Amino acid sequence: MWGLLDSLEMKRARLRDGTLLWSDEPLGVSAVWDEIESYFLDGDKVQPGDVVFDVGANIGLFSLAAFRQSGGMARIWSFEPIASTCAVAEANARLFDPSGAHWQTVRAGLGRVNEIAVLNHFPRLSVLSGRFRGPEQAKRELDEFLAQERVGAPFEFANVFPVSVRRALGQGIGSLLLKSRPVAAQIWTLSSALQKLGVERVHWLKIDVEGAELDVLRGVEPQDWARIGRIVCEIESVAMLDEAVSLLESVGFTVEVRDNHVMQGQELKIVFAQRL
Repeated sequence: MWGLLDSLEMKRARLRDGTLLWSDEPLGVSAVWDEIESYFLDGDKVQPGDVVFDVGANIGLFSLAAFRQSGGMARIWSFEPIASTCAVAEANARLFDPSGAHWQTVRAGLGRVNEIAVLNHFPRLSVLSGRFRGPEQAKRELDEFLAQERVGAPFEFANVFPVSVRRALGQGIGSLLLKSRPVAAQIWTLSSALQKLGVERVHWLKIDVEGAELDVLRGVEPQDWARIGRIVCEIESVAMLDEAVSLLESVGFTVEVRDNHVMQGQELKIVFAQRL
C-alpha cells in the first residue's frame, strides 16, 4: 500500500463499482467517492441539459457523478485551481467525454474577488489543499477521522485496532501524507466565471473548497443569484454554517442542512439550497 506514496505521478484508480479513472492519490479516491453521495438529496439527479459548476473539483469525482446521472448529456465545468490536480481532472474529463462537448475543466478557483491567491497544496492528499488549511489543522482532522467509531475509506484497515492505536498510526500516516507547499492559483468570482464562460444559468452549483465556501458565495453579484437553480455546499464550522444559511435564505433559496455521513462526529455539514 505505501508504495503508492512514492510517486506523485498520475495513476489509475478503481471505484467500488469497478470504474477505472485517473488519480494523483489512489488511496483517497474511495473516501471522496463515498462522500459524493452526501451531495444529492433523496431522488435528486442531474438531468440532461443541466449546467453544472463543480467548484473545488479536485480530480473531478462530483463532475463524474453528474456526468453519469445525466447520461453524459449535462454541461459540466470542473473548477480546480491547482495545476497538477487540474491536470488529473482534465484527464478524467477526456477519459469519459473525449470530445469535450459536455465536460470541461477550468484551472481556476472561485472566491470573493478576482485575484492570484496562495494556496496550501498537499501533493500526497490533494483533497485537503486550499487557502486556509495548514499541516497542523490537517493533522487534527486526520486524528478526528481515525477516532471515529468506524473508520471509512481509505483507512478501513484501521478498524481492527482500538482508537489509541489508530491515533499512533495517524502519526505515521500524517508524516507521510500531510506535507504541504505553497502554490499560486488563479481565483475568479462566480459572477466573473459566468461572464467568461458565457453561461446564462447554472442548474447545479457544488462548492467544496476546504473552508472558503463563504468566499465563493460572496463572489456572486446580486443580479446573478437568480441565474443559479440549486446549490450544494460543504461547510466546515457552525459559525460558517449560520452565515451561509442566512445568506442563501436572504437571496431567495430554501435551505436544508444535513450531516456529512462520511465524516460523522465532526462539524462538517452539507447545505442544500434550491429555488422552489
